[in-house]
Amino acid sequence: MPFVMFCEVRDGYPLPWVTWIWNGQVIQNKTNGTTYLLRRHATAEEAGNYTCKAGNMAGVTSVDYQLTVRGTHFNLEPICLK
Repeated sequence: MPFVMFCEVRDGYPLPWVTWIWNGQVIQNKTNGTTYLLRRHATAEEAGNYTCKAGNMAGVTSVDYQLTVRGTHFNLEPICLK
């Protein structure tokens, strides 16, 4: 089952960069404003902690998610918003 995580990044100057981190490793780093992470299949191996970081010269903010995969179903829950 595919899943998508969204991280709303509003316009900024300069345009904010967006980085997705999974279990401490950068898995997607964009400077074009892409604010989502798409995975075609949710597997038990993809479960774990996901963080979306966005920033520019004005500062950095992030949101953390915990993805749990159970059989053919998954649960996506935001943990905290900084």
